[in-house]
Amino acid sequence: MRVRGKPLSRSSLFVALFATAFVASSNAALGAAGAGSSARASAWLRPVAGEVVEPFREPTGPYGEGHRGVDFDAPPGTPVRVAGGGTVVFAGQVAGSLHVVVAHGGDLRTSYSFLASLSVAAGQTVERGAVVGTSGGSGPGHAPGVLHFGLRRGDHYVDPMALFGPVDLTDLVRLVPADAPNEAPWPSADSVAADLQINVLSPSSSGSGPGGCGDGVPLIGDAISAACDAVEWLGDAAVTLVDAGLDVLRSLGEEAAALADRLESGLHQLIDALRTVAINALRRLQPLAPVLLDLIQVGRRFFEWLTRDCIDNAPAADGSGGSGDLVLVVQGLGSSLTARRSGDGAAVLEPHFRFDPTALGYAPSDVNWFSYSPHGRTYGAEDTYRDLHESAALLARQLQALGARQPQRPVDLIAHSQGGVVVDLFLQDHYRGHEADYPAIGHVITLASPHRGAPLATTADQLRASGAGRLVLEAADELGLPANAPAVRQLSEYSETIRHLWDHGLPPGVDFTTIGGSEDLLVPADHIDVPGAKKAVVDVGGITPTDDHSGIGADPDALRAMRSALEGRAVPCTDLLDGIREAVVPVLTSRIEHLEM
Repeated sequence: MRVRGKPLSRSSLFVALFATAFVASSNAALGAAGAGSSARASAWLRPVAGEVVEPFREPTGPYGEGHRGVDFDAPPGTPVRVAGGGTVVFAGQVAGSLHVVVAHGGDLRTSYSFLASLSVAAGQTVERGAVVGTSGGSGPGHAPGVLHFGLRRGDHYVDPMALFGPVDLTDLVRLVPADAPNEAPWPSADSVAADLQINVLSPSSSGSGPGGCGDGVPLIGDAISAACDAVEWLGDAAVTLVDAGLDVLRSLGEEAAALADRLESGLHQLIDALRTVAINALRRLQPLAPVLLDLIQVGRRFFEWLTRDCIDNAPAADGSGGSGDLVLVVQGLGSSLTARRSGDGAAVLEPHFRFDPTALGYAPSDVNWFSYSPHGRTYGAEDTYRDLHESAALLARQLQALGARQPQRPVDLIAHSQGGVVVDLFLQDHYRGHEADYPAIGHVITLASPHRGAPLATTADQLRASGAGRLVLEAADELGLPANAPAVRQLSEYSETIRHLWDHGLPPGVDFTTIGGSEDLLVPADHIDVPGAKKAVVDVGGITPTDDHSGIGADPDALRAMRSALEGRAVPCTDLLDGIREAVVPVLTSRIEHLEM
């Protein structure tokens, strides 16, 4: 095995051996994928003809309150029809109510709840419009005269009415989280029953309280709820993941084997408890939930690394090649752009971000820098703290001005950190549907950008929830750290900005590459994913804890990946050690940053 970069320490060796154990379970997931046709908006049928009496309400957070489906008016005895062709994965009773769940292509599942009778059985293949039962049942928050209809994409509930509107379901399908495998086994009947118990039958599903399987119970936190969702999504593969990891742990010596033996029973009990929502067991096993969840996340990321398209011997960024386009560079939070006079009296812009675009083949006259100030080319750090939507509007205006100065020249967008989210918002709020108003966008490349939110910004949100936390943030503001700035609030993982950032995916025709540092503490690499984009994770190998973030623009491997993107190539291949580091370190970093204060 070729090893590049940092020497392999004892802890790195453990991480390496542990992560390789996921190969077997990932291969098992490949062979267990379910069947079904691709989802198209025109292929879906409303399950009953009645009006919507209770709409979908998106949960306030991954495990927060909301209404995870819609309720249709459906008098008792109304035939309930399946919305699209697929396979029945559950048909039966949960907590006294009858439910049917059907798996479709594109990682979609529809559910039909509070039925009076069933007409199908688990394992049965059904065509669009087939009767699955009749309405007339009841349950918490649902009277006999309604049908509760739900839609899941992967492990996320989404508004099922999107199936019947003008929205193209390809947009919906490609919102599947990028850290999930391309295909997944259909869940077991037990896990579907647990999901129904958690998300449909619990009082929280009608908006009266939190919605995770661990919420509302003392000592049960978000880690339990997240692990519950992950186990339900993986089904029997969760056991395989755990057993593979334990086997590798045993191979590391007697002490490690003894630890594996101690963990094995507890982890298996936790999986069983999560499947059946055994609350008493969850109380006892709660400390193991983060271990289980992180184990699954590492497996998903390593599978993604194994199966991605990449090229060997990608050329270095030596000033040659490139796209031949103009470039507009967008810096991040806390950056600045100042001006000085050169020896001949010309104004020279000095950016805060360490990045030389000419290394990628851009002529100096083709390099442009975005200004966060509406009043001129230069700006200070305080200008970067404003509302991100306002910054996106500034980017739109500056792009139009650039296109007017140099018409017929495509423009590449290269952004660092927060700048990538500004580019995201420009693409969503201004460029989509108005492409003719802007110069052609050649390539979009982001470096260490929190497209999925920044855990540290989420931590600031958590601090605001308490009086002591607010005092800490006020003190940080006085020291010049913008913890309460609009931009920081919007970078929280659960902000409205981040939650809806990818509701419509990338605009058609946008070539997008996202690059992150494997040991970036500010934006962990499991938060840089963009639906439909190419991704590269590099080992910047800096000296200080923040070097992987601030130094990525000067890193040779990041520059190599950028050149490949600009020249239309796949991302450069990396060694096994880098793949392992890419899978493991970001997950561990996010776990540490999510620890409750």
